[in-house]
Amino acid sequence: MRTHRPARARPGASASDFARGAALVLGLFAAGMAQAGMAVVCTASMDIQNQWQGGFQGQVTLKNTSAAALPSWRMEFDFANSAQISNAWNAQTSQAGSHVVATNPPWAASLPAGASTSFGFVANGDAAGRPSFFTLNGRPCNLPVDTGGDSGGGTGGDTGGGDSGNGDGACAGQPLCEGFEADAAGGAPNASRWTIDTPNCGGTGSATVDGSVAHSGSKSIRVNGQGGYCNHVFIANRSVVGSLGQTIYGRFFMRLSAPLGDNHTTFMAMKDAADGNRDLRMGGQNRVLMWNRESDDATLPSMSPAGTSQSVVLPQASWQCVEFMLNGLSGELRTWVNGALVNGLVVDTAATQDIDQAWLARANWRPRVTDFKLGWESYAGQALTLWFDDIALGKARIGCN
Repeated sequence: MRTHRPARARPGASASDFARGAALVLGLFAAGMAQAGMAVVCTASMDIQNQWQGGFQGQVTLKNTSAAALPSWRMEFDFANSAQISNAWNAQTSQAGSHVVATNPPWAASLPAGASTSFGFVANGDAAGRPSFFTLNGRPCNLPVDTGGDSGGGTGGDTGGGDSGNGDGACAGQPLCEGFEADAAGGAPNASRWTIDTPNCGGTGSATVDGSVAHSGSKSIRVNGQGGYCNHVFIANRSVVGSLGQTIYGRFFMRLSAPLGDNHTTFMAMKDAADGNRDLRMGGQNRVLMWNRESDDATLPSMSPAGTSQSVVLPQASWQCVEFMLNGLSGELRTWVNGALVNGLVVDTAATQDIDQAWLARANWRPRVTDFKLGWESYAGQALTLWFDDIALGKARIGCN
């Protein structure tokens, strides 16, 4: 995706003039974000210091720009290709697929407010896949996030109860953490958190608590998804999303009775108040995972062979961890499956052919979602049984562990 050239001073202007002007602009931006409860809580970048056939050396620099010291730090990022770190210094690293986790070394755990640190590494592969998106202790770097009035330096999430009294799957303390363990098998989920929605018209689709299949604990939600216009069915939560601010993170585990088919289907939907209350949808088409915007039917990625090759196929009869990040301030979107970033399911600020080019054809897309729904919509007849468990929503990335 596109890189940005550094700004240059105009001819005749001194470097100090340019620096003062840049500082003024950044100061005004920061003040505006502070008034809106938004802040950039960290900055991060990766520099390539050397490269050779089949490998490269890099350095990652991160800065805690929040007002609070971090007693320890954990950075996460994803290479856009198959690069693999073989050695690192000044950090402890681990890697699963393209996803890298770097944590502080034991001798330098804390990161004071305003302080920077860096670590180096050697990797096998192509340096062209260096990342553009980083998180520090679960919060995105280089982007303004909703600090919710806190200092911006924590690990994110609401430590209050929220809609969290019934959850498992390592999400305790999140604003929504749902495992259905207190709900009666065969019945509906807790009505204080969930409603059963049948958009358009009611049919034979159903969503009930299942006491025989679960990702953790003993229960999950079973959706008997039928084909056809009148069989759409979802469980819907409307009490949490509005409290999360501009940046929303979600995580759920899903199990399919059969692979997603060639035709368009939806299993997650969020009503977008900034788009005429039409749904922002996640589902399948051409047998791969995809996003769809109901208002103009834009897809992410494009449904070309080049586009679908950048997404993933969800296997049947096994639990899959699906995560997403939606930033309503910048119009950016990220998707992870089993902890790995899916390159074809990323919307950023630079259009990429066959991925988000068609999506970004609509200027200034800034979603403002007001609900969160899981279930089934089939637009061309595919019926499917799905299970959902360990569902979480929060202000920072939740993860699969």
